[in-house]
Amino acid sequence: MGTATFFEINGVTVTGIANDDVYRFVMDVAAGNEDIDQLAGQLRRLLA
Repeated sequence: MGTATFFEINGVTVTGIANDDVYRFVMDVAAGNEDIDQLAGQLRRLLA
């Protein structure tokens, strides 16, 4: 929710992203299993 709010404030619409995809992304971030480049790639794909 915080990330979605941040994006919306900055003009990036995220309402088209499936909840399951967002959940997986948040869990990957929280688990710390991905490096920053992998996370950035996932985020780019989500926002494309």
